[in-house]
Amino acid sequence: MDLSVLPPKKTKLAQAFATALRARARKTRKHNESPKTGPIEPPKATSHALDNKLLEEAFLAKVFANISAVKAAYAQLQSAQFPYDPDEIQFADGIITSELNKLSELKQHYANNVLDELTPEKTLLLCEIRELDSLLVTYRVTCEKLGSQLRLKDSEIIFLREKLAEAKGHNDLLQSRFLSLGGDNNAELSGLLPSHFIGCLQEAVNSVRGFTRLLVDKMGFAGWDLELAARSIQPGIKPGHLCYAFESFVCREMFDGFNGRDFSLFGKEKRSRCTFFERFLEVKKSIGPVDYEARRPDSEFAAFCRGKYLRLMRPKLERSIFGSLELRESVDSGEFPDSPFWGAFCEMAKGIWLLHCLAMSYSPEVSVFRVKERSRFSEVYMESVNDDEAFPVVNVGFTVLPGFMVDRTVVQCQVYLC
Repeated sequence: MDLSVLPPKKTKLAQAFATALRARARKTRKHNESPKTGPIEPPKATSHALDNKLLEEAFLAKVFANISAVKAAYAQLQSAQFPYDPDEIQFADGIITSELNKLSELKQHYANNVLDELTPEKTLLLCEIRELDSLLVTYRVTCEKLGSQLRLKDSEIIFLREKLAEAKGHNDLLQSRFLSLGGDNNAELSGLLPSHFIGCLQEAVNSVRGFTRLLVDKMGFAGWDLELAARSIQPGIKPGHLCYAFESFVCREMFDGFNGRDFSLFGKEKRSRCTFFERFLEVKKSIGPVDYEARRPDSEFAAFCRGKYLRLMRPKLERSIFGSLELRESVDSGEFPDSPFWGAFCEMAKGIWLLHCLAMSYSPEVSVFRVKERSRFSEVYMESVNDDEAFPVVNVGFTVLPGFMVDRTVVQCQVYLC
């Protein structure tokens, strides 16, 4: 259908003008028509019905104009509450009272069937103009409210940017302290604190979430039913919380074997704390994980990335996303493909690897723990990711991010409640 040939819709004001002009033309035509010869009576009943209809339209126009004025005044009254403006409140309250009185009078006229109006055409136009004026007032108040909210959001953004800069400064301080501890003397490792591990953990969590978002986006573009996929991972997940199911899957695969001194991948259990810390510093100082792998393809970190990728990215999943298993075959053969997806995965793997090396540098070593399904929620060991919901009995649905024991310090695991 060609929309260009359709007649444009009339506005309410145009309709009011048309109604008034039709009524005036009808009266003019009636006045100018010369009477025909003979005793033929004019159709008085039809003319009377049309006049009554015009009176009813004018009456309803008054009602809607008054209602619009009440709505506009109420919007002004609400706007004057924050910030408090007593003059504006009194002004809006007066308008509301006046318009409600007018509505009461109209109600009485309607009940008594008093709809007399000398110029209903003019009343229609004036009421339509009043209604549009009221709408303009409402829109102005709404724009002012949205502008105030926008300024508030801008202030929040500035505050969060300051907090981010503060966190980055603290992170840089922790990194400098890490670098200052790099030596062969065990006494130098005594400076490791739980806060160092927590800072490194936060970086690892951010990398996990970044890769998870990328993976979910790829699955969505490939046509996956994300809700069905999330429920296959965690059956009790709600539609608005699908990200937690995918994040739990990635964390489960990436942190598997964390308590083993070499992720239970290499069978080399006898390593000193200093050795782990040196490995931590070596990978930490590298420009990027892919560059590090290219320079040291036989390193344990490169083997860790290969093993975790092949375990996380199942053949069916990779084929659906990329249309082939070329990336998987390349990784399995020991190559390091120049792929943005592989680079994002290696960034995440680097975060987990650094966290593990640091965990093995503590005395006693840091251990990881997960919470079983249907366990009772404990604020000491757990942090809820959906604590905004009310539950009659608080039980754990599944673990999203594992928790850690750093000496006697508990780093809470993140759980999804059900």
